[in-house]
Order: sequence, then C-alpha cells, then structure tokens
Amino acid sequence: NQSCKFALYCKDAGIISPFNLCVGFMENAMDNGVELMLNSEVSKIDKIDSFYRVFIKNNKFYDTKVLINCTGTNSENVTNLIEKPNFKIIPKKGEYILFDHFNKDFVHSTLFMCPTKLGKGVLFSPTTSLNYFIGPNNVDSTLTDTSTDSSSFMYIKKEASKLVNNLPLKETIREFAGVRANTDKDDFIIYESKINKSFINVAGISSPGLASSPAIGKYVANMVKIILNLKENINFNPYVKKHPKISNQNEYNALIKLNQLYGHMICRCEKISEGQIIDVIHRNCGARTIKGVKKRIRAGFGKCQGTFCQDEVIKILARELKTSIDNIKYSEVNTTILKYKSKE
Repeated sequence: NQSCKFALYCKDAGIISPFNLCVGFMENAMDNGVELMLNSEVSKIDKIDSFYRVFIKNNKFYDTKVLINCTGTNSENVTNLIEKPNFKIIPKKGEYILFDHFNKDFVHSTLFMCPTKLGKGVLFSPTTSLNYFIGPNNVDSTLTDTSTDSSSFMYIKKEASKLVNNLPLKETIREFAGVRANTDKDDFIIYESKINKSFINVAGISSPGLASSPAIGKYVANMVKIILNLKENINFNPYVKKHPKISNQNEYNALIKLNQLYGHMICRCEKISEGQIIDVIHRNCGARTIKGVKKRIRAGFGKCQGTFCQDEVIKILARELKTSIDNIKYSEVNTTILKYKSKE
C-alpha cells in the first residue's frame, strides 16, 4: 500500500506448509517405530504405581511410564483427568480468506502490520503453493467453533487493504476458520507436574508455535531422556521418505515412463495425478480421508474445491484401502460423504 511510510525487513523469515510439516514429523516418527492411534479419545487417566493407564472411549487402554499432554485446545480438559490444571484455555478463533493462483509476483513476502497486545494482526501472505491468503482476526470462541461470518470478513478485508492496494477479492476460492489454544498465561506452558511425576504438559503453544515446534520437541525429548535415563538410538533415521520429484517437464515425463498413473490427472486445478495420490495413501501416516489427501498433495485445494476431483479421490481411497466407498470419510469421525444409494 502506497500509504505505508516505513517497514522492517526480516531476511531470515520463511514460509512453510504447516500440513506437510506436521505430516512429515509424524511420518518420520513412524518410520522410526512410533505407532499412531487415530480416533482415540481419552476418557480416563489412572496413576498406578510407577506408570499411567490411559483409557480410550472404545474401552481400550494404554500403559506408559511417561505421559505427555499436547492436546491443544483440549489440554486443560485432559489435565483435569489427573490433576487440577494451573492454567485455563481461552479459545480464540481466527478467520482467513484464501485466494487462487493468479500472479506469482503479486507479493513475495509475508506482510504484517505492527503487532498489538492481541497478536500480529491481519496479514497478507503467499503460500508454498504460490497462492495467497489474508487474515486472521482474533475473537473469543468455543473449543469447536470453526464457523465464519460476513462481519469478520469485512474486518479482515479492511485491515488487509492497509497492506496491499487492490486486494484480489475476485480470486477468492475459500474462507475458513481455526481455533487457537490460547491460555491465561503469557508464555508457552511446558513443565513436568510436581504432583504426578512423569506427567508433562505442553500447552498454550500459540504464535509463534509452529516456528517453535522443533525446539519444543527437542526440549521435551530431553525431559523424557532424563526421566527414563534413555540413550540415543544410533540407528535413528532423521530423513523423511522422498516424494516423487516433479520440478520440470523432463522429470514428469521420466516419472510417467516408470508409472503411467503419474500421467493420469485427477485434480486439474492443482495438476495432481493418480500416482501422487496413491503415494500419499501408502506412506507411513498415509492419507485415509478426502481431507487427508487434500492437505498432503493439494488435490481439491484449487478453485473448484474438489467439485470435479472429489468423486475420483473417493474411488482411489476406497480401492487402495480395500474398503467400500461408503466408508470413506471427508475428515474426522462421522463425516461420511456417501450415505445411501439413490437408485439401484
């Protein structure tokens, strides 16, 4: 915006994909022997001598010598299952507007306004996929409220226009919201309980939580190392399995020669092939839902938002997971897409 007078340039700043960062961490952990149990809501925690017994709502339980609570917005509730929390979760909703690919040179860096006591405020930023977004706002919420509303978007547009002239609103493809696990404290909450030894809380990881996550992981890992007197695993593999390399047409042609499914386009908006979708299904921490595929490989992330490719993604998931298309979910539990047949 031409009315801006001064700016501070941070040359060390970067932009990453939060989806691929999280999946990459989990995939690498599983490659090194970690077991991932999804759809396992904790209902009860018992302290038994020198270990914890964690009960799941499906009547299963897990025994562990060290229990780490890093459940985000639910961290206060989980802590309450074993001791009185010394913090309170204050959920804050942030809403965003996502733009399509339209001009890779429109903005090259993330643009912030001067921070306030409420946070960094509304920003304008490119993504790793060369589209753009604006937001978020910062409003009181509940733990599960991811609704959006017109008044919030009017505010976001007004604030973003202070950063960039001529907002590309005609390129809008989606609006969405998320809930931050803010607390009544002024810092991250990372500690071993004084009441229940070997119970570690990792809560209130608000901004810049994503950038801090590798350091937080190392810090907590060292806490566990001290508690259990662990020794370093010399066979640890620090690398994530490589995805098929597709950076130019020659590499694409070579990949298609090896596997023709990489030449079968499923998502035309984002140019994602059947081969790429199969790859993210069969990796450790592989996609099991429509949204799982979408976040890992961007099939359905484009302008049509899955209007044309979602049916094909459902069929591929069902085929590769050896299940019925009726069982494929959009995201979490109880989000089945296909309810019943309209005709035989």
